Formats: sequence, structure tokens, C-alpha cells
Amino acid sequence: MIRRALVIAVVLGCTAALVGGCGGDSGTNGDVPEAYNKVRLDPSTLTPLGDQMMYELWALPTAEESAAEESPWVSFGKFNVILDDGAHKLVDEDGNVVSDGTLSMTSLDLKAFDSLIITVESDPDTDTLPSASMYLRGDIDFEVGYSLAFRFPADHLDQVDDNAWFSYGTPTDADTSNELSGVWFMLGSRAQGLINLDPPPDGWVYQGWVLHDTHVLTTGRFRYADSTDWDAPYSADEVAPPSFPGEDFLRNSPVNGFEFSVEDSVWISVEPFPDPDPATPFPYTLYARRPGQIPEAGLNFRLDMRNEDGSPFNPDDFPHTIAWIERGPVE
Repeated sequence: MIRRALVIAVVLGCTAALVGGCGGDSGTNGDVPEAYNKVRLDPSTLTPLGDQMMYELWALPTAEESAAEESPWVSFGKFNVILDDGAHKLVDEDGNVVSDGTLSMTSLDLKAFDSLIITVESDPDTDTLPSASMYLRGDIDFEVGYSLAFRFPADHLDQVDDNAWFSYGTPTDADTSNELSGVWFMLGSRAQGLINLDPPPDGWVYQGWVLHDTHVLTTGRFRYADSTDWDAPYSADEVAPPSFPGEDFLRNSPVNGFEFSVEDSVWISVEPFPDPDPATPFPYTLYARRPGQIPEAGLNFRLDMRNEDGSPFNPDDFPHTIAWIERGPVE
């Protein structure tokens, strides 16, 4: 999977539109102290989260500052994104629209910080610490400029290619008449199907999904492409499963007589771990079944880098956003 990283805009001088004016630490009237304590986010590339999740923006101090603090992370607050007449808008944790997309913490100065990080948090959140699911990270460098690009903090996922395959079969039972009732991320020869997929970063797992009729069903969570996944809610237990992620839909399924059709979707997402909403796919699709493929047991079918609805994948669909650091009054 190849993603073009956003290029950080270079600002060589003071730009009023981005940094709120030039000068020292006093305001434009000369007597109001100011600091770089505002972050204006572009919500257009952020996906709305479900009811049980929120984003949270954090500032991480420089190494020197972190060493002097017991809990160096500083929160700019929780937020979500909504769609309003087709436009993405930032909302606070009470659901109020943040008109200019700006989050602020008036008691700090980002000159003493290295990074801005967006995590995925449970809603409600039971602590004041960041979750392990670091979603986007942007490095602060005032020598380069006052805008920064956020990206998913796993460089190796930038290099994931489309050498990814799955096959239909039901290897967990001895019945050969129901082979279109299971899907496995392996080749029909029982070799690894997700050829170049490395483990996700800490705080994240992969998860397979199926959309059959109106039912969204999991095929299980996993970290490694060459071992069984963690879940088997629908598979039989007559035969040991192969050493690859996948699922047979043979028992406990909400669908009687489950059999894959050409209309069914199959995809792999990247999920927070722990997952605040394990029954709902997280909006970070890694691979999806190529549309129009007619299911046939034992054959190899390619997974594309596509959205789960089958639409062509654009590298800009991967998690990212851009933000601007601006000045504001000091509390």
C-alpha cells in the first residue's frame, strides 16, 4: 500500500493568516501576552467516529520537558467530526460545532513541545491519560513553519502493497458441501495470503469483516498474517483451523445457510486495541475484496487497497490531516 505523505507547508516568514501576526510575546495592542497555544485542525479528512469513541488532541513536550514531568501529556480536549450538508465539521465532546476547528490550551506554549498527537478514546472516558491507540501524529518544527501534517504512526503501512489474497473454504469441519460458507486470508493451497503485511503498531490490531446481506460479521482480530486470529465465533471445531486469519460461518451465525455471493463485501480494517466498539468496523480500511468476483472454493482472490464499499482507493483516504499552530492570549 503506497500512500503519498502530505508535505508540510514551509513558512519562511511570519504569515498573518496562519500565526496570527508577527512580533514578540505581547499582543497587537502591546500589553496582552500571547503564546503559540492554539491548534486549528482541518476536519475534512477526519472520519466521524461512532457513539462510543472520541478523538483527543494531545501535546507531547520535548524530551527535556518530559523528563521533568510525571505525566507530560497535555490534552487540548476531546472532539469528534460530523457530516453537515456534506461538509466535515469539528464538534466538542458535548456535540457543539467548533466553527473554526480551533482547539486551545491557554496555559501553555507549544514552543516547548515536540509533537501533536490524536488518540482514539472511549466515550465516556474513565481516565485523564491517553489511550494506547495513537491515531495521528504530527511533529512540531517552528524552524520549518507553523503548519504540520498528521499521519498514522506506522511507517511500514505506507509500504504495504497489493500482494494480498483470500480464498473460500470451510477448513474447520469435515463437510465438503459447504465450502462457500467460509473465508480465509490465505491461498487455496493453504499458504500465506497477506504476503507483505507486518504487525500493526502498539494500540492497534487488524480485523477481518464480512458484509452479508445486511449483516456485518467479524472474521476475527489478528496481529500476524501467518497465524490464527484471536476469535472464532462462527467456526466449527471438528478440525483445527489453519495458521492464518479467517472464519467459517457454520454456527452461531445470524444468517441461516450462510453462503458467499458476488455481492458480499470482505475487508480488513485497522482497529483500536482495546476497542471501545468491537462490533463496529473502525473507519480505517486496509484491504477490501475486489468487486465483481464470483466466489469459488479453493481459488485465490485478490484483495485490493479499496474502501469497503468497493470504491477505488485514493492514497489520501488513509488517515491524515493537517493543522496550523496559531497564537492566542496567555491565561
